[in-house]
Amino acid sequence: MGRVAGGTGDDLIIAAGKSSRVRVLIRDRLLVANLWQGKGKTYGDTSASGYDYALAQELVRTRVPDGEILAALAARGGAHGRDAAYLLRTLDAARRSRGA
Repeated sequence: MGRVAGGTGDDLIIAAGKSSRVRVLIRDRLLVANLWQGKGKTYGDTSASGYDYALAQELVRTRVPDGEILAALAARGGAHGRDAAYLLRTLDAARRSRGA
């Protein structure tokens, strides 16, 4: 697993990786698998950050804990960014969009 440092004081470290819960969602849900691979979106933002955001939204919707979402985003091969500040902003935006 890789590690991602950053955040407001460079004191946040996010271990990149897929939890067993996220691995099962990728295996069993086509939408999650497609978002993980950076494919399948036919509308909206289809950039790398758009896929990060959509994946985060779906993981929030399925009640994956924040730490697991951050780790999964950091591990996604086509991720727009891996710094903690970007990952936290993406998760925050996904949570706000889902009303969480």
